Amino acid sequence: MRRVTASLAPETLDRFQRSLERCLSDHSFVSRFYARLMLSSDEVAKKFEGTDLKKQATVLKRSLYMVLRAAHQLEDGLEHLAAISRSHSARGLDISPRLYRHWLDTLLAVMRETEPDYEPELDQVWRAVLVPVIDHMIEHYAQAES
Repeated sequence: MRRVTASLAPETLDRFQRSLERCLSDHSFVSRFYARLMLSSDEVAKKFEGTDLKKQATVLKRSLYMVLRAAHQLEDGLEHLAAISRSHSARGLDISPRLYRHWLDTLLAVMRETEPDYEPELDQVWRAVLVPVIDHMIEHYAQAES
C-alpha cells in the first residue's frame, strides 16, 4: 500500500499520541468537537443530518488512533485510511475537499480547549500528523471524480 503520511520523527508521533490521549480522557472532547463542527458551516451541518452522533463519536476516536497507526506505517492504519478515503470520496459520502479545513480547524480548537498540557507547539504536532492524511483524502476525492 502506498505511503500516505510523511515520515515523522518518533518524538512527534509520541507527542501527538500523548496529547490525543489527554484530550480523549476529557469526555466532552468529542461532543464539543461535533457541536462546534456543526456550527462551522451549513454544508457541514447538512452532511451530518440524520447521523447518530453517539456512534460517530466512537468512529472519530477510532479513526484518530488509526491515523496514528498509519503515521507509524502500520498496515491496519494504512488500510483504514484507504477505506475512509473511499467512503468520503465523491462516489461515497461526497465530503468536499473544502470541508476538511473546517474539520481540522475545529479539531485543533477543541484540542486547545481540552488539552490540559496545551502549548502552542502542539498545533504543529497535530498538523504534522493530520495534514498528510487530509491531503490523501483530498487527492483520493479528486481521483474518484475523474
